[in-house]
Amino acid sequence: MPVYAGGGVSGFVRLTLEVRNSGGTLANGGAVTCTIIEPDGTSVAGSVVNDSTGSYYVDFSPDQVGAHGVQWVVTGANAGTLEESFSVDDITIAPPVSLSTLKAHLNLTGTTNDDELRSMLNAATAAIEARVGPLTRRPVTEVHNGGVSGILLRQPPALSITSVTENGSTVSASGYTLSPGGGVVTRVNGYARSVWTDGFNNVSITYTAGRTSIPADIRQAVLELVRHLWTTQRGQQGNRRQDEFIAGQGYSLPNRVLELIAPYELPGIA
Repeated sequence: MPVYAGGGVSGFVRLTLEVRNSGGTLANGGAVTCTIIEPDGTSVAGSVVNDSTGSYYVDFSPDQVGAHGVQWVVTGANAGTLEESFSVDDITIAPPVSLSTLKAHLNLTGTTNDDELRSMLNAATAAIEARVGPLTRRPVTEVHNGGVSGILLRQPPALSITSVTENGSTVSASGYTLSPGGGVVTRVNGYARSVWTDGFNNVSITYTAGRTSIPADIRQAVLELVRHLWTTQRGQQGNRRQDEFIAGQGYSLPNRVLELIAPYELPGIA
């Protein structure tokens, strides 16, 4: 299940554990601890609740975006360990299509599969963004080497530049330009092209990446990729199209998805 966090985050994720004896029956452990390893490496001890025989849970309120590790340790009676993980996504980054739109595309009703569909939507979005750049708005900060005139941004297209520093000093907006495609920041001096001061990781650029509107063909590509993931996971191969999944010969991005996003692919994507 995807978990979401952001500014002013509230709520929690429930982590659960079942302890069983050698016969497979639910049984309490001698002592049970739960440690959550946050994305920055910080370890947090969870408050373990034993709500019934052999059943334990921890309600954890995340305050960081990213992958979290979980380690359960049972000592004494029915000793053992369990390691798992969960990911916290940034709620401020909106998906390119709504869950209701996705469910309509898949002809699904009800809420039983909502968490699985959200996870697949996140995976499909990430796969397509790897080829075309961010689809929705998000803040990005990058550091680059100087010594060149134009700096290639790593997450184009950029909608706007928030701030730029060179060797720790702020560069005024008149000292650089953003290319029409939102992928290159060029150093300028008046109306003439200039060069960023030579150095290693001495230019920091903060910008807003994404698109003001998502083209219809990219939105369709996201929907089609989720449909592909949804269908292939269930082994539904009846009436498949030529580029559909075949057991043992599957691939993640069908040809129709690649064709839809082809006009927007970043340079260097093959």
